Amino acid sequence: MFDHDVEYLITALSSETRIQYDQRLLDEISANVVYHVPRVKSPDTLYRLVGALFRSQFIVQLPPLRLLHVVKDVFLWKLEVSEPTLPISKFYSVWNAVLKSYRATWNLSQLIVLDGILVTYPRFKQLNNEYFIDESSNKTALYYKNWELQLFLPMWAQFWNGATIKTNLSIQNFLLIALALLFNQSNKSDLLRGVSISWDLVTEKLLDLLAEYINVVGQPTEKFSINSVLSTNLNHLANCLTASFTRSNEATLINSVCKIERICRQLSDNVLSSKEQHLDLKFQNVFILIILALKELSAMNMKILPSHKGTLYSMICLSLFHVHVLTQKIGTVGFPSYDYVYDNMVTYFIVLDDLSKIIPILDLMKRENVKQDPSKLIFYIGFLNKITNYYAWRIRMPFVTKFIEPLLHFNAFLNGSMSNPFEIEIKESIHALAITALSIDPSHSSQIAQWQVSRMLVYLKMSMDQYMAGRLSADQILIIFGHLSTQFPSLHSYNKHLLKDSLHETYIRIINVKPPEKKNVLIECLIVQIPFVNDPHHSIGWLNICLQLINTHNERLLQRLWEMVSSLESSLAIDWWYATVLPSQSSKL
Repeated sequence: MFDHDVEYLITALSSETRIQYDQRLLDEISANVVYHVPRVKSPDTLYRLVGALFRSQFIVQLPPLRLLHVVKDVFLWKLEVSEPTLPISKFYSVWNAVLKSYRATWNLSQLIVLDGILVTYPRFKQLNNEYFIDESSNKTALYYKNWELQLFLPMWAQFWNGATIKTNLSIQNFLLIALALLFNQSNKSDLLRGVSISWDLVTEKLLDLLAEYINVVGQPTEKFSINSVLSTNLNHLANCLTASFTRSNEATLINSVCKIERICRQLSDNVLSSKEQHLDLKFQNVFILIILALKELSAMNMKILPSHKGTLYSMICLSLFHVHVLTQKIGTVGFPSYDYVYDNMVTYFIVLDDLSKIIPILDLMKRENVKQDPSKLIFYIGFLNKITNYYAWRIRMPFVTKFIEPLLHFNAFLNGSMSNPFEIEIKESIHALAITALSIDPSHSSQIAQWQVSRMLVYLKMSMDQYMAGRLSADQILIIFGHLSTQFPSLHSYNKHLLKDSLHETYIRIINVKPPEKKNVLIECLIVQIPFVNDPHHSIGWLNICLQLINTHNERLLQRLWEMVSSLESSLAIDWWYATVLPSQSSKL
């Protein structure tokens, strides 16, 4: 019965009569091909069946990506299901004989058939390593390599260079998918060596595929369509794209990073408009693809002319800015590629040593209405903080007024929720930026110094308010006072009473606070300011106040006080310690 069915299938596939292939007939023949081809026991019968399939109208009528899956299923069935049929090596040798016999007269459908075979190589390799399913001593593995290098790639290039490709977008896309599916590893760029085509065009079209996919992520897609195949093979597209980058010229690389920036913008809009949690995985895969593409572009910066590097890194920066919503959702732990891209981008702008070329990027981010997009706002603040830190000596008041000061009035900073993780991160990011800005060396600009004087006490008061309200932790308030106390000597010439006012404000908070744990933390905030009192006698006065405030049984605060006193290198302070503190604590020291 089986042999009769196989002969019937061969006859049907070999028929030269024009058959009306409706959906039912295509489904029926597809099922028969998948069922019968792996089970044929006779090499001669298999040769006739595969030959009939290879030259049939059936493979022409079947949609290309469905055809690919039919052939893929044939080989996976042969590899995965153990039946008393032809050995693996013999099965492949028959296919090899058929493929070689049609080498000079291939059509697109036949190329897709070969692609369906080649994509099964990773599974073949895995099964052979585990179960030794192939007895041919690597001959079958060699078939894969030869089919790929000697048949598929030359034929693929021939189709790609053909006249019809330029006007037929669907053929372009099928060819691109067929190529991308071969890139099951990130190190297969050698595949492209010797393939004589315009890789600039391939790069452009691969990004067009990605852009089209971004537009439909989360929407229903037809089975075996370009987008449905991409949805489960984005890693292959990433590998193919990065390999294509290495063979593209500088203009294409610049155009590519600009296109990726637009893709990231669209992706950001799609993520924000999506309320469905199940889309996170699909967005995650796109996010990984984009980061890998940006990493490759960043690594190829030596191919970019100095006059164009600004565009490259500006687009990388804006791309990361747009997709930060996914960085927030997915995280980057265990994903060093993201850190590589971000750090490389920041390093470029630091080495650039030209703040005027960074301001337009900050302007673009600011115009993106970051107030309405917490993820972008967080990225913007973080990037602004790094630039402010590294360019501190070049920062002037227009920069502060335009970029920093508005953030200090954000509601999320002043009164943000303690339950909303975005508002918490925004608040912490602005605090970090405020510390950076208020720590700028005032000797570079008297206007900056005057702004710091006007802002310092206001900021410290607000920070203590937030700490008292439970919106800053003990560690955070101590970091704020620890950093900014060092700025008082530099600002003394602009306001001689700034430190005194800060000490008094801290003291008032201490005596008015009731919870002992908060009182102790504020005492530490007072302690870290005392070393910057420039009059030794005033320092002793504040040391006495500290000692009065400290519970004599609080060893940690006494230890903290001693560490501060000993660091002063002041004989007056040391004498004070031994004369005032030590007698009452000698049994504990």
